[in-house]
Amino acid sequence: VPPYAVEAHDASHVQAAIRFATVHNLRLSIKSTGHDIMGRSTAPGSLNIWMHRLKHITFHITPRSESGNIGPVLGKSRDLHRPNRHKRRLGFQALPDESALCLRAPDVVAALMEIVTTPEIDVIIGHLVGGGAVARVGAAFDGVNPAWRTAIWHVILVSAWQDPEAAPTSFESVTRMNRLLIGLSRGSISAYLNEADRNEPDWQQSFFGSHYGPLKAIKDLYDPRGLFTCVNCVGSEDWSG
Repeated sequence: VPPYAVEAHDASHVQAAIRFATVHNLRLSIKSTGHDIMGRSTAPGSLNIWMHRLKHITFHITPRSESGNIGPVLGKSRDLHRPNRHKRRLGFQALPDESALCLRAPDVVAALMEIVTTPEIDVIIGHLVGGGAVARVGAAFDGVNPAWRTAIWHVILVSAWQDPEAAPTSFESVTRMNRLLIGLSRGSISAYLNEADRNEPDWQQSFFGSHYGPLKAIKDLYDPRGLFTCVNCVGSEDWSG
């Protein structure tokens, strides 16, 4: 838990906290209202900017599409376990388009069977991904991993434990099963970074894909001192922890 926090109510509070952290060479962490399984909203010994009170922001979204039938999509997920009863370890992967999966159906079945028979894996969920139509919309102008635009499955693995001594085994099992899913991706790797495995191998590719290079260049240009750093975020490989 960060020892210091700024309860930001407007933009000037955020600006003041950033200036203070810069002048005093403090590690900065930022906590918003979204969920983040990997713990990127906190850091030991950091100055935390708590954004929960910053409510008066309005977004004006004008969706555009060549086909005229694409609009904004909002979604909400629910917790898989009752609060405070279990701790969770999640791994997410987006698998490639249907034709690629059909060509390797035996591999898919074998991987899924190994996953569902692994004792530490409590839940496996598959979501259908838009792919198709959204693949043509703004692919070159955002930070989203392009692999999402051709994916058909979004597979979620969940491992829960009550005994803290069981946590390392859960961590290892999720990472190992996650690698099976990555093996099915045929190089088109993508993962949902807000609920991904903290030990995601090749996380730059999984979270950002071919967009990582341009994003890193932007990061280096506008944040050359690395003030905005968190676990498995753009540029975090430049830091030790």
